[in-house]
Amino acid sequence: MSERVPGALHVAVTARRVGAVAGAGLALGCASSLGLGPDATGATGAPSAEATPLAVFAEGLCPKLSVYAAGDRAFFVYGTYGLDATAYALGAARDAEVAAAQSFAPLDADGPVRDATLFAGLPVTADGWVPGDLELGGLGSSRWLTRVETGRGSAGQGVLYERRRLYYGWHDAAWALDARAVDAATQGMLAPELPEASLCSEPGAARFASHATARLPSGDLLVAGRCEDAERRAEGGVLVASFTAGERAWRVLEAPASPLLRTIVNLELVLRGRRDAYLYGYPPYETDDAPVYLVHYDGSRWSEVEVPFEGPLVSMTATDDGSLWAVARWRELWRRAEGAWRRVAVPPPAFVTPAPEHLRLVEVHAAAGALWLHAAYPVELDADEGGRPAARGHALYTTRPVDRPLYCDRRRPAAEALGADAARLRGAEER
Repeated sequence: MSERVPGALHVAVTARRVGAVAGAGLALGCASSLGLGPDATGATGAPSAEATPLAVFAEGLCPKLSVYAAGDRAFFVYGTYGLDATAYALGAARDAEVAAAQSFAPLDADGPVRDATLFAGLPVTADGWVPGDLELGGLGSSRWLTRVETGRGSAGQGVLYERRRLYYGWHDAAWALDARAVDAATQGMLAPELPEASLCSEPGAARFASHATARLPSGDLLVAGRCEDAERRAEGGVLVASFTAGERAWRVLEAPASPLLRTIVNLELVLRGRRDAYLYGYPPYETDDAPVYLVHYDGSRWSEVEVPFEGPLVSMTATDDGSLWAVARWRELWRRAEGAWRRVAVPPPAFVTPAPEHLRLVEVHAAAGALWLHAAYPVELDADEGGRPAARGHALYTTRPVDRPLYCDRRRPAAEALGADAARLRGAEER
């Protein structure tokens, strides 16, 4: 049975000046840098922001707001990641351990449509949420789902969180555990096993740690990683292994060096074609002064890419029209089209009036023929028993046409979480 998810009414609520969120570690930019104020010109003298193509698709107290293309359909995934400030935001004790819990709905021309039959084979809680962090994918008639369970890591091993990734394939109108699901749903030739044991030859290197992968439907594959010592510390550069469909062996190149690589970094790949790929990196901790690390692969070599913005570059994607989109310093959105970079203004959130002065741009990605931008801002919640716990509101922007945005409230059962009113949402008081 399917039911239409209603759009939420716009609710104007009292908002004060927005500042840092207690316990969330946010460092947020100013409104003018987001195109929310009259001056959208970058501090580096870059061109002013172009008219925004973005609109709010969904917003509220759901840290997970994302869209995935899976088989011949698109799916909207919403809920919480858990094991972070979300526990406090949901009214639990400050040190409570709340596991990730999410749900999803197929996305059609008019918006998400819940279909209870699509949860067959998955574990579901009493209030309708699927435990874990969910991703969906697949090509053609094939569809796969991954569910990542997260728990506290062993203090003795210095690991904060331990994660277990479970793969499901869609078979006979139900999800079934299938370790081959991702490969089975991916077209093209499968690559031979990456010879990780022979990649790291420098003294002290104990293992090759894969940080990012990207694959084309043809089977072409890139894997970026670093050589680590026995204590999982990486001090060298980045190695990128490439496999071209039709060939028998991997090719390994070293990416350009950078001072950024002297410390811990997250690495990501954007693969647009056999001779067109990008690798970028940024520190996982909050910083405003890390340099931009962005390099391009032309099929034979990696080279540095010049950009008009300052770093860190924290997220990047490519859309079907050939544009590159990048998030810089957690607060600026940039687009490169026809060889030129321009800032893109980000509209204010839909459910807080007046608009927050600060937005944290978290991630940009392309799916289902559109661009999707995830942002966050600090809010306060009316507590049931005194006090106003700090939390984060989240907004998912898109270039897809939007009739009216959805409001997402993780505190409700999954079937009722979309379309709820926003009357309990308040702007966070500046600290």
